[in-house]
Amino acid sequence: MFYRVIPILFTILIAHTISAERFQGKRLRIDTHVGTELSAVNDNQADLPLLEAGETFEIELFLDESRANRTRDITIAFNNTNNQFGEFFDIVKIEGILPQHNQTGPTTISICANFPVVIPVNEYLATVTLSVKRAVLPGLVLGLDAARTYVMDEKSWARDHLDVSQAVIFFGRPDYDLRLDLNTATGNQNLVEFSGIKSDTEIAVQIFGESIRFMNGFIFRFEYDATQLEFTAFDPGNVLPNVQILAPIQTQLDSPFADVEVTAASFGRTAQSENGLLGTLKFTPTELFTTTGIRMTSAEVRRSGEFRPFFAPLVVNLASLNADFDNDGFVDFRDFILFAERFGTQKGDTLYESQFDLTPDGVINLADFLLFTESLTLFTITVLD
Repeated sequence: MFYRVIPILFTILIAHTISAERFQGKRLRIDTHVGTELSAVNDNQADLPLLEAGETFEIELFLDESRANRTRDITIAFNNTNNQFGEFFDIVKIEGILPQHNQTGPTTISICANFPVVIPVNEYLATVTLSVKRAVLPGLVLGLDAARTYVMDEKSWARDHLDVSQAVIFFGRPDYDLRLDLNTATGNQNLVEFSGIKSDTEIAVQIFGESIRFMNGFIFRFEYDATQLEFTAFDPGNVLPNVQILAPIQTQLDSPFADVEVTAASFGRTAQSENGLLGTLKFTPTELFTTTGIRMTSAEVRRSGEFRPFFAPLVVNLASLNADFDNDGFVDFRDFILFAERFGTQKGDTLYESQFDLTPDGVINLADFLLFTESLTLFTITVLD
């Protein structure tokens, strides 16, 4: 038996200051699969069938990376561009972790309490019930307004605004499907979150198609934050024979956002495989990169002599290397213990959480541990053999 000592730099911090804006920029997730489970569960489903006037439906709201933080005021505001929300929907009620007082407006709904409430481990905030005023059209988007959606931070009393890029889509599903994947290994790993990005990381977003036989071309458009990411290239996949592409078209939108449109076509032939890689977009992080997303805002596939739209927006989420797992502003022994609890787990396991998979490859292993140690200073780990 012997001991191996691995030196790692670590700074012991004596005084902690209160971190303001604990909720600022956190991603608000919408789940349309509201089941009868005893506790709210995020099923990561954000689409709904077409609904008729007079029907009601519910959406659950979850706030990423916010468990154990405290709030007493939540306001949800729906996007009412061109009066779209007001034309189709009414807000009925909101129920959740703040049960005492609620206030409903034409496009907003708020809940508050006289005392702070701790956000639970599953990061559930509330369930909103809405009613349908007129028949919902295919492709209708039910989104939230970033300027008016916030959670009050009990520590700082600040109204922290959220990332509300996710939206609900109403549609009859098309006869094909599209998926995004951040793992460049062969095949689709369905990896849509990457939290270990460094300054020299090349970000590759793969686009996979399912049930795409006889397709002969496509047009995809993506939106991204140009202050955090730089688009560098688009490479076509191998599912279209004799594939040719045009130069991607980049457009500067309202600052800081930009979009890029990519197009490919098969000359004289069609796809003969049901599933396959359609193409890969490549980005590099800028000096300002912290956390952001890349969103497919529209898509059309050419098949059987017609363009067939794909209504559901797809999103991948990106974050710089961050080992502050408990969000207390420091990378210390607490974070080391949280990482150790999940070491050896893989995607699908109960204990697996993507924020600990720093590489990310679906497995929390030695490669993730080596990245984790880069965030520590003067800290000694003793490994017993």
